[in-house]
Amino acid sequence: MTMNQPSDDQSSSSDTVENQYVNKRSSQQASQSRLSLGVIAGLLLVIPIAIILRKGYISQQDTSPGQPPEEPLEPVQMIKNVPTIVVARKMLPDSEEEADMLHNAFGDPIGTAFDYLLPGERKINIPRAGFEELLLSDLKADEIPADQFYILDRLYFASGSSELNDESLDQIKATAAILQAYPVLRIQLRGHTDNSGSEEINLELSKERAHSVMVAFIKQGVLPMRLSILGMGSQEAVADNDTEDGKQRNRRIDLSIFQSAEYGPSVYSY
Repeated sequence: MTMNQPSDDQSSSSDTVENQYVNKRSSQQASQSRLSLGVIAGLLLVIPIAIILRKGYISQQDTSPGQPPEEPLEPVQMIKNVPTIVVARKMLPDSEEEADMLHNAFGDPIGTAFDYLLPGERKINIPRAGFEELLLSDLKADEIPADQFYILDRLYFASGSSELNDESLDQIKATAAILQAYPVLRIQLRGHTDNSGSEEINLELSKERAHSVMVAFIKQGVLPMRLSILGMGSQEAVADNDTEDGKQRNRRIDLSIFQSAEYGPSVYSY
């Protein structure tokens, strides 16, 4: 028999120890695998919940009390065939709208003022239902009859005088800006009076008032050759001269518009 060769009993004992070691190692590896799977499953469950809670928190912040909702924008009319757009303004609450309501020289409400962007990027501030808005709407439609007359509704004269009051300056500036934005237009200004006094005096006064408006436009940069004047006296009443309100409406300046190739073409023309 060879020396140092283990007996059958010794081999069996060694195999048993080795099997126990392998089983223990396998059991530890299985436990670690189960732990890793548990951690991953936990993370997959926790992360979506955290995201949902975070979204809810942000949403709650965005709509928290005391933060007013954004006011809607009210679109303003655009001028057709002109390379510009009109800015939008935020709608005013009813209370502010009443407080900011403008009236013309005849006492009629003509709406709140808003910013209107003219061709050439010049901005004017005008009432929503006044003379300027009516004129610009017709310019947009490109339909202005030769016999169409527009009453300038915010011009103020002292009684029996041809001198414009300071209150008239807003409309003078806005109208001059419109004329400069549309340089192919020529204007005739007509002055009117009520039937108080003689017709001779009324004709002269009406012409002087139209002349005052023309000079005011020229001071704002409108070319003199684009303007002409006519005194009408009391010939074309638009209201009853038997009432004070009617007389006030008959004391007015109106204008008519026509195009002239002499001052065009222009990139600002319609």
